[in-house]
Amino acid sequence: FFFLGFCLVIDDLTELRMPRFFYGGLLIGLSVAMRSLSLVAMFGLLFILGARLFNRNARARVLAASCWLVTGVVLASAYWFVRDWICTGNPVYPYLGSFFGNKELAYLSELYFQDMGLPKSPLTFLTIFWDITFRPHYFDYHHWVGPFYLAALPLTIFAGFRIQRVRPHLAFVLYSVAMWYFTGQNVRYLLPVLPIYLY
Repeated sequence: FFFLGFCLVIDDLTELRMPRFFYGGLLIGLSVAMRSLSLVAMFGLLFILGARLFNRNARARVLAASCWLVTGVVLASAYWFVRDWICTGNPVYPYLGSFFGNKELAYLSELYFQDMGLPKSPLTFLTIFWDITFRPHYFDYHHWVGPFYLAALPLTIFAGFRIQRVRPHLAFVLYSVAMWYFTGQNVRYLLPVLPIYLY
């Protein structure tokens, strides 16, 4: 759902046809209903659309397209957040329990996911693609992505500078990797972004 929603939206950045943004939002919303971390996709696409706001002629259409995208995401995923709110008093259960007055689940702090990833520093941020490839034990061995994505990185960056159509894809992938780096560094959370990297 994540990839299909991205494809619908990203291929229509120039014409800004509202139904495609709405349907793309619905697909991303289905992804959000399964894993709330997929909200990164919506914010990433809004970030890319924000770059179009500098064009005065397209400003109103960009804002309308953004609204249609968010509406689709909300319609497709709201039932899950409402259900959690009714059942637990926390719309993003099991996260942010202390904020919403719930008791934090003890097992969440005991999971090994908390210990995954590298310490956050400028050096580890700049070498994240290298580390994912050659130090996969920090990110969960069971989902090693292999060397292809690291090998393709120079070509992808070169294409981003030379081919205008590639720039939104590259911006979205770099944004998603940065968000992943600063949240949960489990490589399986990065898997939905990898097909976009190749698209």
